[in-house]
Amino acid sequence: VKLFNTTDAPLAVKIDFATVDGPITVAEPDRPALVALHHPPLPCGSRWMDETMSLANPEGLFAVTDRHPQVRAITWGHIHQAFNVVRRGVRCLAAPSTMVQFARDSETFAIDDAPPACRWFELHDDGAFATGIWPADARGPQPEPAEAFRGMVSKRDRD
Repeated sequence: VKLFNTTDAPLAVKIDFATVDGPITVAEPDRPALVALHHPPLPCGSRWMDETMSLANPEGLFAVTDRHPQVRAITWGHIHQAFNVVRRGVRCLAAPSTMVQFARDSETFAIDDAPPACRWFELHDDGAFATGIWPADARGPQPEPAEAFRGMVSKRDRD
């Protein structure tokens, strides 16, 4: 399920998630789903990005995805770095940039020296999937970098 969240506003963007519930339900309710959007629905730990690039109403997205057990993953870009957490059993994954990476955990804008890269997915019919990062200077896909995994978002994920 692809979500378009564009805006003329320079800061956080808001989506009408009432329009999203239908496509997830109707698409194929018995098939696993991956939801993709541009703006991050979760903070990444860099103050300047969390305050200016985040989805303004992530609770709307999560209200929809929490109602649909077929959602296995949510992915986004915009933060120019790999990011990986688990929220209520759903993997939440950001993609690095195919150009430059932003420095992790920074208070202000900063560039990282990591190479251009992309996130790859291998989707399976049973809902399982593999993902990782493919740096431009590598000969093939790489496993998820350890620094990208930020743990569990809720107590339920630790149980």
